[in-house]
Amino acid sequence: MVVRVLQFTDTHLFATVKARMKGVDTSACLAAVLEHAFSNHQADIVVLTGDLSQDESKESYINLADMISGCHREIHWLPGNHDCKPLMKEVFSAYPAFKAERSRQIGSWRFLFLDSAVEGRVEGELSASELERTRAWLIENSGDCHRAIFLHHNPVTMDRRREDRMMLRNSEVFEALLAENGGVEAVIFGHVHQDCVQGRGRTLYIASPSTCVQFRPTATGLTIDRKAPGYRYIEFAGDGAVKTETFRVDSLPEGLRLIEGDL
Repeated sequence: MVVRVLQFTDTHLFATVKARMKGVDTSACLAAVLEHAFSNHQADIVVLTGDLSQDESKESYINLADMISGCHREIHWLPGNHDCKPLMKEVFSAYPAFKAERSRQIGSWRFLFLDSAVEGRVEGELSASELERTRAWLIENSGDCHRAIFLHHNPVTMDRRREDRMMLRNSEVFEALLAENGGVEAVIFGHVHQDCVQGRGRTLYIASPSTCVQFRPTATGLTIDRKAPGYRYIEFAGDGAVKTETFRVDSLPEGLRLIEGDL
């Protein structure tokens, strides 16, 4: 059995469609991405990996839920550093398609959804309770199955020339925990607004593009990339293989402000 997943991340929606991020209407971008994704792919589940809001407003989450809840019956979500967790829970609980479960089993695959967001901070961190939940999940699912983890913050750097101060702060603890318990097939995340797949031992670390503005790493920071909004499609095979591809809409978003140098 192949498990098919659509991942959307870093939607950065606002309370009003008049608001812009880097000159871009993020709501229009998301609408175009959703149209492309659901016209071209079937999925068993959808995963939203954080920074779903830009202004942390209740209305931004309502806008998101209204746009995507009719597209699929099972949507899992995670907070990012731009999100307000209480408002997310309040709004999404009213939409049956939005699921509150923090893990999921489909066929031979086990999926874990982790909260790496820390209030008031851009960088991420897995709390003691999240690390313990991860440990318990790894032990519980150590038999004849395959495992993948979703979170918002990147546990690996996108550019080894510099220190990434916005990534998962306790990434070494996280990686050690995985190694102590047999590892996982994939770790999938957002936050970095770019497409990247890194193999580390048996594990694929998979970064995904934003549904709006794209970034690329530089030696000293980040800058806006001249790439269109996108999403990730992943197939988890019954033998443990992971096949994934990034898809993008046809054009750059209207109004995108490209800059010289770092953000």
